[in-house]
Amino acid sequence: MLKEYRLKNRASFNYIYRKGKTLRSSIITLHFVESTSIKMGISVSKKVGKSVVRNKTKRRIGEAFCRLAPHLYRPYNYVAVAREDIRESTFTEIIDTLESLLKQGKHIPKEVSWRKSESLLKKEPEYSLEKE
Repeated sequence: MLKEYRLKNRASFNYIYRKGKTLRSSIITLHFVESTSIKMGISVSKKVGKSVVRNKTKRRIGEAFCRLAPHLYRPYNYVAVAREDIRESTFTEIIDTLESLLKQGKHIPKEVSWRKSESLLKKEPEYSLEKE
């Protein structure tokens, strides 16, 4: 994930936990709050596994978010919290879950599929500030 899309401060995480809304699945809990730019923070506890497993999980969630970010309607700050069951999940399951959570929260259109999009390594997200 690009540096400008990373959410790093503890205060930012706490603000999203307190003021934001939450969507849950069996492997990811997604907290979000409306903002002026798109930022994503990832939290993986030691319950998921040792450092190798936690870092791999963070990379997978970050790449999944980058593939879906260009389709977001409005800018939000997100915190993805990995749950214990993510340990056995493949990258495809992670990105499908994140996509379904974003669709459930009406952050991306229902007809969008990550399989058709590219990584955000060199692109900026395109979003509008218009309401649906």
